[in-house]
Amino acid sequence: MWVAGQSLAMFAATDAERAVLPTYCKDTQGFAGYGDSSSNTSPRAKTWVAMMGHTFWHLHHYCVGLVKRNRAMRAGVLPTERKAMLESAIGEYDYVLNNNTDPRFVLLPEIYTRVGEAQLLIANPGAADRAFSRARAIKPDYWPAYSHWADYLMQAGRQAEAKQLVKAGLQQAPYAKMLIEQYRLLGGKPSEIVPVVKKPLPEKAVAEQPATSDANSEIDGLPVESDSPDE
Repeated sequence: MWVAGQSLAMFAATDAERAVLPTYCKDTQGFAGYGDSSSNTSPRAKTWVAMMGHTFWHLHHYCVGLVKRNRAMRAGVLPTERKAMLESAIGEYDYVLNNNTDPRFVLLPEIYTRVGEAQLLIANPGAADRAFSRARAIKPDYWPAYSHWADYLMQAGRQAEAKQLVKAGLQQAPYAKMLIEQYRLLGGKPSEIVPVVKKPLPEKAVAEQPATSDANSEIDGLPVESDSPDE
């Protein structure tokens, strides 16, 4: 029985399961015996808090959710058990979202996209659409929030909608290889995409940006394409 809200201190995961989790998971509560912000804190926790803010102290739930999601997708898992595990994973993701108070929390687009992915896997496309839309609204150039929903639209025979969505994604993230391939499959020509010109932030706003802007390469989760064009 998987219960949403379990911490890693109570959640048994194998070394192999932990090895594929994002780097920061090992420094969250309950991982490797570490505690919270005041008790037996990981020596690396301050670095992650500087990158993510205090939502880091809830992030062990996201890590648990990723383990549950990975278990659910193993071969041989019964459909009813898979659905229960995925629903529990969503509960873990939602715990972080519901306890986050920072609208600039760097992992928001990723976590919403994970919610969308899991909702699709349990055949709940309405909730998936809302989650992917939220991820795109927070970070318009976060390509996985486009590609996952576009895959669903393509499989549902909604090619025109998929093409428009992928086009919108490429305008924001013109070098995202997955979107480029999807656009080609949908009959589009990536070379014709006109990227959105992003206005530079005023100097004062740049100075006030949180440290997370330079920390993305240290925050593992859904893959992020390099901003370099195809060879």
